[in-house]
Amino acid sequence: MPRLALWRGAGTAMVTALRASQRTRARPFAAAAAGGVLCGGALLAARAALEVECKGAERRADYVVIGGASSAMGGVHGVRQVDASGSVIVVSPYPSPSFAVTGGCSGADGLCVEFSALEPSDLKNVTFEKTSAVGLDADSQMVTLSDGSCVHYAKGCLIASENEVAAEQLKPLNRAIADSAMPYVRMMGDPGTMQEVVTTVEKAHSRGEQWHVTVLGGTAEACVLSSALVARGAVVTQVCEEKSIMGNAIPHYLGTHIMWLMKRMGVEVLPYSHMQYCRVVQEASEDAAINPTNSEYFEVFVRKSYDRLDVRKHTTNMLVVFPARTGRSNNLISDANGLEAASDGGYLVNAELCARSKVYVAGPSANIRHALFGRMHVEGEEDSWTSGVCAGRNMAGDRSQYTHVVSNNSNICIFI
Repeated sequence: MPRLALWRGAGTAMVTALRASQRTRARPFAAAAAGGVLCGGALLAARAALEVECKGAERRADYVVIGGASSAMGGVHGVRQVDASGSVIVVSPYPSPSFAVTGGCSGADGLCVEFSALEPSDLKNVTFEKTSAVGLDADSQMVTLSDGSCVHYAKGCLIASENEVAAEQLKPLNRAIADSAMPYVRMMGDPGTMQEVVTTVEKAHSRGEQWHVTVLGGTAEACVLSSALVARGAVVTQVCEEKSIMGNAIPHYLGTHIMWLMKRMGVEVLPYSHMQYCRVVQEASEDAAINPTNSEYFEVFVRKSYDRLDVRKHTTNMLVVFPARTGRSNNLISDANGLEAASDGGYLVNAELCARSKVYVAGPSANIRHALFGRMHVEGEEDSWTSGVCAGRNMAGDRSQYTHVVSNNSNICIFI
């Protein structure tokens, strides 16, 4: 009996100690739970405060398009191809004048870029916010604007920001072009300038003159213009700083193959080269005493990038310049929205131009998984427009891949 009572007393002591231990260990968990509730309450309060702050200036739409140039216009047009009545808000501090409805393409030869204007039906139920987007919340489907307001989208958001030409990149080019040579130089920046160059060459060819045109740049748009000019009887020399055509956009082997195809067309391609200087030379006639008039011609000096002494001079009728673009923008990427940045700038998207659910990217900022070329960036106006149309259609419910290949309207494809 005493031994049994001893065991009972020991058992009671152990149970009491165990209960005390459980109560002691439960306190930190209770404190943590209380802290979690408080922390969660703080987060909910902060979220509610943010929503209250946005409620005073928030807007809602089916689609939000961020940007105001070619890819943004293509996005609006693509949405309208699938959804004719959905509301669209275009966010851009400087929307393109091409958003205004015009008569469309008026070029007789069909080379003018018809996507420079939208149809009247495209702009129905479309509003514009002349401000910039500074934030994107993909979970809440909300775009924060620089004026502090918010725009909510229900079906999709398209990031269609365009790269601009940097002023510091134009300074060396301006130093290389003499003032007297400016009438012979055409700076590419819109489809109208390309149309002017082609028309000028066509008129010279109709007069029996064979013009020589120097194209400065290795982009897809420059290749399209070079092939179009050769098809219209011009002699074309294309100068690119990269080791091959579109060296920064597509694999080297593919750029080399395209360069070979262009040489077969008749385009003289000079890789690893850049323009050193261009000028107008006044040449006095031999019978200056009888006829004092002087003739002038335009000279362009091209130098190899790896050899300062390898300078080539040739006479040309026109210099067409495709300025290099700045780094691709990806300023809307944050740790919270889950968007991914490409190694050389821009946004990583899949073959449907989708970066996240209901978030699409088009234009130069899109790093696309292309079926033919692998990972590549969009280059040129035509690609910007086409990628915008594809992204707009997919936002509205379509599920098509981006498989566009740049070509000109002369049925000459540079990617054969």
